[in-house]
Amino acid sequence: MRFGFVDRILENTPLLVMEGREVLDDNLAKADMTRQDLWAKLREANIFDLDVVRAVIVERSGEVSVLYDDGVQRTMSDEPLSDVRR
Repeated sequence: MRFGFVDRILENTPLLVMEGREVLDDNLAKADMTRQDLWAKLREANIFDLDVVRAVIVERSGEVSVLYDDGVQRTMSDEPLSDVRR
C-alpha cells in the first residue's frame, strides 16, 4: 500500500485536490494521485475548460467528485465543503 492511500483511510476525510484552476500538488500526493489521474477524472466529468472547475475532491470512498460551474449564475454554499480537508 502507498502512504497517501493509508493516510486518507486513517484520517477518513474528503481531500481537496483542486480549487478552481489551482491544482493542490501536495494534496494530490496525499491522495496517491498524479496530475494525469486528475486530468482523466476531469475528462470523465466532461470538463473541457479548467475555468469552470470549482473543486475536485477525493471522497472517503476513494471516488473523485468534480464540482463545476454549469453556466447558471449561482453561489456555492459552504456546507458541501465543510468536511473537506484543504
